[in-house]
Amino acid sequence: MISVALIILCLFPCVQNEYFRPSYQVLIRKRNNLGVLDDGHCYGNIIQSRLILTAASCLLRATETSNQREFFKSEEIAVSFKSEDLNELIYFASGFEIYPEFNASSLNHDIAIVSLSTQLPLADRNDVQWVLVADYDLTNSPLEDGVDSHAWKDSDGENVYPGFGIVHESNLVGIISYGI
Repeated sequence: MISVALIILCLFPCVQNEYFRPSYQVLIRKRNNLGVLDDGHCYGNIIQSRLILTAASCLLRATETSNQREFFKSEEIAVSFKSEDLNELIYFASGFEIYPEFNASSLNHDIAIVSLSTQLPLADRNDVQWVLVADYDLTNSPLEDGVDSHAWKDSDGENVYPGFGIVHESNLVGIISYGI
């Protein structure tokens, strides 16, 4: 009886993660040599109906040597999105952008944005809440030297937003969070 309970407990995180994946998260999937989409071990966060934020290392092919790693082609990448009734919906990538300073050896600057060929059906979901970010002209970056910027804090010195809010001329222009 104890061994059965142990097996169930060991499998629970896998089952829980797959079925209780947050509604803003997708599973990154890759085509294998036979053209079949394999389940990935990487996730991405929906930032727009066609854009997914993920780790650049999730888009690398597995190779024997780490110094010659290459990226999958965009047509080999798809995302798996769960509908509210837990049906798995597959959406293919139309391209992706890797952060220019990404280092595959050290995994420094490990970030990428995947563009989807069609929009995710976010309007059909009532458990996805939109976060509105004001338009901001980044030509005068608030994080440059000599530009007055600071982390957003309330009158008690507490952070108002989770992470670090960046304020420039009384406008919130970004939130930097280590939770991604």
